[in-house]
Amino acid sequence: MSAMSASRPETPAVDGPAWRRAMGAFTSGVTIVASADGGQVSATTVNAFSSLSLDPPLLLACLDRDSRTLAMIRRSGVFSVNILAAHQGPLAMLCAARGTVNRLADAAWREGGASGAPLLDGAAAHIECRLQQAVDGGDHVILIGEGLAVEVDPEAEPLVYRHGRLHWRLGEPGA
Repeated sequence: MSAMSASRPETPAVDGPAWRRAMGAFTSGVTIVASADGGQVSATTVNAFSSLSLDPPLLLACLDRDSRTLAMIRRSGVFSVNILAAHQGPLAMLCAARGTVNRLADAAWREGGASGAPLLDGAAAHIECRLQQAVDGGDHVILIGEGLAVEVDPEAEPLVYRHGRLHWRLGEPGA
């Protein structure tokens, strides 16, 4: 019998708090995913984001299945990923707050030329995307986006997330 076909004993599922602690040990960047439709805009903070493919240029971002931003992306078919710079922590917190409707009301942003989705002033990078696929992922939906346009500020320091907290400064580079 191969290792792949060997029967494994059933183990209990990992509980939510333990899973959150383990995932919190992974340091990630912080993004704001945004979309626009019919003159309305919506944005939400996302740290479950990754490059998926270089050819074609694809990325993934995971949004809560009840997110207003997700609903708008599904309607419009486009979205932006704004990779946040260190000074954008307060905006990240605002866009993460539940129940906040007009999250970009006091933020400086412009309409993306390729998607029409909001591009936040001062971000470390902007990626405009066309929605390729939305995949069920438990209490989240995994969006796969095709890159339409990118802008990068190579001097921007990133905003990072670890152990449930935002961090505005990185330590010294490792060896």
